[in-house]
Parts: sequence; structure tokens; C-alpha cells
Amino acid sequence: MGNGNAEENAQDRQAAFKGALTGKHLPVLTLDNKWYRLLNKTGSVPLKETEDALNQLLKRQGKLNTESKDIRNLKKKLMKEIVPMVDEAEQQGENSKLNKQIEDHKRLIEECNEKLEAYEDELKDIPREIERINLQLMMFTMDCCYDIMKDNDKQIKETADPYRTEKTSDRKTADGTAESGDLQLHA
Repeated sequence: MGNGNAEENAQDRQAAFKGALTGKHLPVLTLDNKWYRLLNKTGSVPLKETEDALNQLLKRQGKLNTESKDIRNLKKKLMKEIVPMVDEAEQQGENSKLNKQIEDHKRLIEECNEKLEAYEDELKDIPREIERINLQLMMFTMDCCYDIMKDNDKQIKETADPYRTEKTSDRKTADGTAESGDLQLHA
């Protein structure tokens, strides 16, 4: 029965944490030095796989953004080149070399469009996944901090309890050296 109660408390705590975070914008924790300092102070080690997954998503997002920019620039260059080729092909009539270049440019532009579309689809999903994993790390962090606060509160209450007194006995031995007794708590 005690285990079920602890599990229920953990679920209540997680629900309270989620409620506290609802509508809040969380920074990406793995990019925040304060988060690492907090974890070092608490002695907590985050879920390494979760942290790595978040960092991989951030890398993938950056790579997709960079490649998308490069592809858009290439497409723009190809479009600028194809317009004069089409005009020249109309003036010259059937020129197989020029028509082949136009077809190559059209094919490359179509490939650029396909890649951009695939990247855009993936880029739409990545922020949601980053947010989901980041929330997991935040919940872990909040749980660790809550446990520390709970332990600190317990220690403060134990220290401040007026019905508990500490007594030590100091005695001298026969040869005159001091001997310290054990700490005793009396209620």
C-alpha cells in the first residue's frame, strides 16, 4: 500500500509540474549553462539518452536550415540561368546542346523543389519533438529540485525541533587525555 501511495504522489507531483509549465516558453535546456550548473549543484545526472536526443534534434534542425538555404540559393541561380537560355533557344530554334542544358536545369530545379519540400516537412515536426524532449528534461529537473527541497525542509524541521536535544559527554581518561562521547538524542 505504501508503494502505491508513493507512486500516486509522484503522479500528483508530475501533474502539478506540468500545470506550472503550461503556457510557459521553456528555453532549450541543453543550450543553457545555468541548467548544467543547477544539475551539478544538485548532483543529479539527467537522462543521458534524452539529453543526447535533444542535442541531435538541434543539430538536425540546424543542418536542415543550412541546407535549405543553400538549395534555395542554388535554385535561384538555376532560375536566373534558365531564363536567358529559353530566350536564346527560341531565337535559334532547334539547338540540341541548348535544349539539353535547359532540360538539365529543369531537372535540377525540380530536384531542389523536392528536397525543399521534404526538408520543410521535417522542419515542421522537429520543433514539436524538441519541445517534447525538452519538457521531459525540465520535468526531471523539477523532480530533482523538489526532492532536494523536501530533504532540506526535513533537515530544517529536525534541527529546529525544540523537543530534541543533543548531549555529548566529554570525559578525561586516567592518563588525562580527553575522550569524547557519542552524540545522543533525547526526546
